[in-house]
Amino acid sequence: MIERDITKGTTEGVDPSVSNVKIVDPDIESRAMEILNHGNPIEYLMNEYGKIHVGDKDLGELLLMTVGCQLCSNTEGLQPDLSGESGKGKSDACKAMGHLMPQEYFITGSHSTLGLFHRDDVLEGAIVFLDDVEKFGDKEEQFIKTITSQYQLPYEHTYTDMSKRGPKKANTTTMPPRVAFWITSASSSFDTQILNRYLKMQVDEGAAQDSAVYKKQQEYAKSGISRYAITPEVEISREMIRQLKGLDLCNVIIPYIDLIDWKDMNNRRNYPMFLDVIRASAAINRYRRQPLGYGSIVADLSDYDRAARLWSGVERAQTTGITNKEQFVLSAIIAGGSAGLSQSEIAAKCSIDKGTVSRAIHGIKQGNGTYKGGLMNKLKGGLSYNEFTKTYTFVGLATGEENVVSLPNRQEAQVMIDSCTRLHTVATHMQPFLQM
Repeated sequence: MIERDITKGTTEGVDPSVSNVKIVDPDIESRAMEILNHGNPIEYLMNEYGKIHVGDKDLGELLLMTVGCQLCSNTEGLQPDLSGESGKGKSDACKAMGHLMPQEYFITGSHSTLGLFHRDDVLEGAIVFLDDVEKFGDKEEQFIKTITSQYQLPYEHTYTDMSKRGPKKANTTTMPPRVAFWITSASSSFDTQILNRYLKMQVDEGAAQDSAVYKKQQEYAKSGISRYAITPEVEISREMIRQLKGLDLCNVIIPYIDLIDWKDMNNRRNYPMFLDVIRASAAINRYRRQPLGYGSIVADLSDYDRAARLWSGVERAQTTGITNKEQFVLSAIIAGGSAGLSQSEIAAKCSIDKGTVSRAIHGIKQGNGTYKGGLMNKLKGGLSYNEFTKTYTFVGLATGEENVVSLPNRQEAQVMIDSCTRLHTVATHMQPFLQM
């Protein structure tokens, strides 16, 4: 067995009695390194994810990209917000991908406000899974906004320790950098500043997905196998991520950046998020990406292809902040025309209850009587309520129809990547390139 200090990625002089030491089967490590060096680590991880969770492949891949961001020095971080009806798989998707992560990096369970600061086991690049959250307290909101906004930096919290005697009662605790918060909720009714930092991801709630899940449940019942069994494949998945996290952070260069045609510049957070998906893909595949020295690697066109494919599934929600259920309700209101529709009429047209309609329109009521989330907050000025007729009407455009991103000249982009490789091969001084 190989003993490794999981906080440093080293195997020298470690003591297995220390809590941060992981004992690794050499066969598992060998197979993990073989995949990282010569295989397709993302494909391998997604194949294992598919054994545990049915469908929602792109959603699972985006969860994996949040981990890829943690391997880079030049990402702003991706934070996922999964919304959907209860029992439709949003928590299960997170648990499935979380099962493939090194468990020392995956934190679950409930936490009191700022309680994470007082844990001594939160590592750099940890994943904090917050399940079924409908609203945050003010302190929690500020905590998450600050940590996600200064993603690459540790966050210090100073508090008064009343157990100390004398005048100096201040204590300081630190949250390490590059922490990802995986949040699931039914309606994604959070503060707008939190939503702006998150990828809006929604599980498949369709009948075909229900049928596929049912068949998978039958298969597990017949085999008697636990979905969360720790198989050799799961151990290999965990070891691949552990190996990547044990490396120094990489700086990902996107040489074809000028060829990416980005059409939506109104939301300044979306473009960096898209680029972070490219960087995350390259970082997970870093053993198979061209190194340029100084810890830099070059993203290739397959990283762009992955980002473009994944972004196409979230771009509407990212542009508008509207969830699937809210879009369903909004479509009914738009179809109702200038006469408007009441909540009862919307519920009848959408075949949902009035409470769900109310949450989709107004969001979740807070302790101070205000509402967060919902169409009324996300479509300011576009959705209105007539108190006299008690109807809702919408005037405006929720989102444009054109694609957000395209790569106009793929051939030229490939040449740019190849030229980077030649720079390295002929040992040309590359400082001008790094300054572009």
